[in-house]
Formats: sequence, C-alpha cells, structure tokens
Amino acid sequence: MKTGFVFLFLLLLVIAVLFVGLAPWQEKIVETTPPVQTPPSHTILLETSGRAIEGGSISVFATSSCGEGIPIALHLDGKSVGEQIGARATFPLSNLAAGEHELSASSGECIGSLSLLVSPASCNEGEKMPCEINGCAGIRLCENGILTECNLPKKICIPGSVTGCSLDSCSFGYTKCNECGNGFGPCMPSPQIAGSLTSCP
Repeated sequence: MKTGFVFLFLLLLVIAVLFVGLAPWQEKIVETTPPVQTPPSHTILLETSGRAIEGGSISVFATSSCGEGIPIALHLDGKSVGEQIGARATFPLSNLAAGEHELSASSGECIGSLSLLVSPASCNEGEKMPCEINGCAGIRLCENGILTECNLPKKICIPGSVTGCSLDSCSFGYTKCNECGNGFGPCMPSPQIAGSLTSCP
C-alpha cells in the first residue's frame, strides 16, 4: 500500500515537472506567431453591353469599390479611352478592330481588367439581303456587322379577303389580299357588280 502511494506521488511529480518545462516553450511559440490578416478588396468590375463586332460599337461598364469621388480611368490595349468620376462609369467604344483586346481600369488603389474578343464582321453596315419566311419575302439588314432576323413587310390586309377596285373610269372589279397579308393582287373584273357600278352611258 505504501509502495503504491509512493509510485503515484512520483508519477504526479514527473507530470508537473514536464508541464512546467514545456509551458515557456509553448508561450514563446504563441508570442512569435504573426497574426493572419485578410487583405482589403480593391477591385474594378468591367462588363460590356454585348457582343463586340468588327467596326461596331459597344459600351463598357466599370464598377469600382474605391468610392464615389475617385476617377475611373479606362484603357484599351494600353491606350487611354477616357476618365470619369464616380463608383460607376460607362465608356463607349466604336470602330473596333477584329481580334483579342485587353481592357484595363484603375481608380486609386482599385484595378480591374477584361479580355475583349471582337468578331469579324459578316456584312457591311446598312447592307440589305433578301430572305423568306413561310413563302413570304422579307429583308435582313446589316447592323453592327451582323445581319438581323428576317423582317417581313407590315401586314395591311387579311390573306384571302376581297375588296373593290377600279378597272377604269367606267367599271369596277375586285382585288384579293395575298397570302402574306402585305399587299393586293391585280384588279379583276366582276360581272356581278360591273353593270351596277358603272358610270358610263
């Protein structure tokens, strides 16, 4: 019994000595470990208004996290595009060359960049090309280097409907709305109404 008590006392003594010896070393590690710091966010978000086409125009939207009173400067391939004051700015770009370009912006400590791909133009500005939808003729117009969807003429009548028309100064006939609803066919004589609507002797 006495031996067990002595053994337990010695074990507790060893543990106490080890704890006292390690404590300064642990404290030293805590003191020399530098605090972890999160760097502040200083960025400019760049966005474009749509697809960029050779010779066309787009707008570049810049949003800065550096505040309202600091000007935002925009560069295209290292050349200045312009400068505007405010947290948000819009820069118009025109006459773009085909290929890949680099947009960069700066505002105080804030910076931002965006890769801009300009596609080759598929048509000449203002060019018109014929098209067809369900047998009806239309026009495609070139805008910003891209052909628009097929645009049909405005409908002016109900397809197949009939209305009166003048054959000459003495007789009248009828004309029929075409299947596209955008025009009438030739004026045809109508025996049923020609005699009653004549103004000639």
